Amino acid sequence: MNTHSEVLTGRKRDQFRILIADDETDLAQIISYTLQTRGFSVSLAHDGMTAWEKIETVRPNLVILDLMMPGLDGWELCRRIRQDQRKEVREMGVVMLTARAMEEDKIRGLEQGADDYVTKPFSLSELVLRIGKILDKKATLGVLHREVGRLQGQWKMIEENLQRVVHDLKTPLIAMGVMARLLINNDKREEKMKYLKNIYESSVELNQCVEGILEFYSIPSQPSPKEMQPLNPQSLVQKTVDLLSHVANEKQIEMIFHPSPVIPMIPGDAPSLQRAINNLVANAVKYTPAGGKIEITLLPHSAPPYEGTVEFSIRDTGVGIPQEDLQWIFEPFYRGNNVGEEKGIGLGLALVREVIALHGGNILVRSEPGQGSTFSILLPTGRVNQEREVSVACNENVNNL
Repeated sequence: MNTHSEVLTGRKRDQFRILIADDETDLAQIISYTLQTRGFSVSLAHDGMTAWEKIETVRPNLVILDLMMPGLDGWELCRRIRQDQRKEVREMGVVMLTARAMEEDKIRGLEQGADDYVTKPFSLSELVLRIGKILDKKATLGVLHREVGRLQGQWKMIEENLQRVVHDLKTPLIAMGVMARLLINNDKREEKMKYLKNIYESSVELNQCVEGILEFYSIPSQPSPKEMQPLNPQSLVQKTVDLLSHVANEKQIEMIFHPSPVIPMIPGDAPSLQRAINNLVANAVKYTPAGGKIEITLLPHSAPPYEGTVEFSIRDTGVGIPQEDLQWIFEPFYRGNNVGEEKGIGLGLALVREVIALHGGNILVRSEPGQGSTFSILLPTGRVNQEREVSVACNENVNNL
């Protein structure tokens, strides 16, 4: 017979420890033998105090309690279990056994915190089934509690990052207010122009923050078939290079694009993919110091493990990413510990991850502080409109831009 614990938790039965507390030695031995033949690990106690000592030492997952025992009866033992300060004791399963069939006894046992109540005589098969269901429930609740704890930790991090974002938004607002007040009280034209420039720059900063937030939360949960069109990967990258090359030149950063001689089309939503590529290259420009280099490579894969994908690779010689930040960099509003004075709200990489996931792709990152980073996007070529799924020569792509 299968118990639910095997089905839902994936744990072997011998990983579940059961304590039988019953002063009827013969009955306890029969129950123990039955449970052991079903694979459970079983301990015995024939009075309440011994049972409590074994609860503290063995730490069973479930206790089968006879109500009428010397020392501590089943009700008192159940009360101690449920009021214990230790979580693993307080939350263990409890099944009560009794020869008394009075409804008030059953109610009292359940009120004390018992998970189930079995009246003697009983079917051993039914008892095993009830034990399996209780263990299953406890194990499932344990998984849910751990997941809740993990989500609470993530939410706490999001709250902290949101507080930082609000603080970042507040700074330019205060600056704009101060400059506006100085403008009102100042008659000198030269100083007025300086204040106006500061107000303008602060408004641009605020607008970029707001645009970033709106852009991130405007990503569709799933692109419609109409939005997924055959796209030329080299055209997407070339547009990004054309858009950001002047910014790189101003920082004296060498930007090199290595197109592939032949590249397949990919299915995708052009605006969102373009934003994702723009964000990655813009990040590389932002965090690469003057005199550095950024290399962008396109490569089709026709062999495992990346068969049937196109790889966009952006490699820079920037500040790099600390190891402790790598697991968090794609979380919304998270910013690394070494971003310095660079402005941002931490949504760029989160947007990239969402867009790539919506396209059935993957994103990889390799980085070392002080040495730079390499971000690689892997997107499936798929089966986009067979008549249009052709290889495109690099020179033809460039000429057609």
